[in-house]
Amino acid sequence: MIKSAIIYTIKSMPSPEFDVLKALENLAFVPCMPTQQSSFGWVAPRPDSTALCECINGQLIFKLMIETKKVPADIINRKLGDKCKDIEADTGRKPGKRERREIQEEILQSLLPRAFPSRTAIIAWIDPIGGKLVVGTSSKGNADLIAKVLSSTMDGLTIGPLQTKTAPASAMEDWLLENHTPETLAIEEACELKAEGGTKIKYIKHQLNIQEIKDHLGSMHPASLDLTWLGRVNFTLTDALALKKIDILGNILEGHPEEVDAFDGDAIIATTEINGLIADLVLELDGHPED
Repeated sequence: MIKSAIIYTIKSMPSPEFDVLKALENLAFVPCMPTQQSSFGWVAPRPDSTALCECINGQLIFKLMIETKKVPADIINRKLGDKCKDIEADTGRKPGKRERREIQEEILQSLLPRAFPSRTAIIAWIDPIGGKLVVGTSSKGNADLIAKVLSSTMDGLTIGPLQTKTAPASAMEDWLLENHTPETLAIEEACELKAEGGTKIKYIKHQLNIQEIKDHLGSMHPASLDLTWLGRVNFTLTDALALKKIDILGNILEGHPEEVDAFDGDAIIATTEINGLIADLVLELDGHPED
């Protein structure tokens, strides 16, 4: 269902009487108008359904559709240059910065109706019991957009960034130096180290318990580390506390009704496994700052 996740903390939930579906319908997805650069809104997460929210296994599941239209910058700049030359030839003056910006906007508006739109669909779910929002993307901008839109859509919903007492980079550094992780996690064969100046070193399919890495950690910090949670989920943990390259290995459908369809099955597996991973990861990072 998702391959990346950015996690937020739910500080408060709407009242039980709050009509989620009606609220979401107020921002249902509408494609871009001819001269509109971007548009976003809620779509049904379940195929062949019109409901904008699904409640599965106690999780509220949403899908945000983002549509964007882009005009190549070189085309705009070329047309801008031609227009400025025409103005200079006709009037004997060069357009100033403000006039150039206005011309540039006019050119963009004239080209947008012919631009092809691209769409990105992002799955997210609210875990009411665990008190978190999980957004299935590696883009911080898109994840923040969903958190912001959900907060404004659902009256009473308050969302904040996920924080832990121990920073992920600090924990990953300790694990690499000691070649040891907590019981729920195991180090795999990839990591990325980053220096303050931006220099990066990547190790891929490489044993990480080597002195070379320990030596680098004196002047660099781990930007990411490949881990496995309880032998059930492979993932990459980043220093921003995001999860990437999520690969669910276990099957937890045992015990559920046989008539569970493909969407429900995927949702049950993804939400159960990833929620469990996040809960243990937060514990391994010494919990939330307010705990």
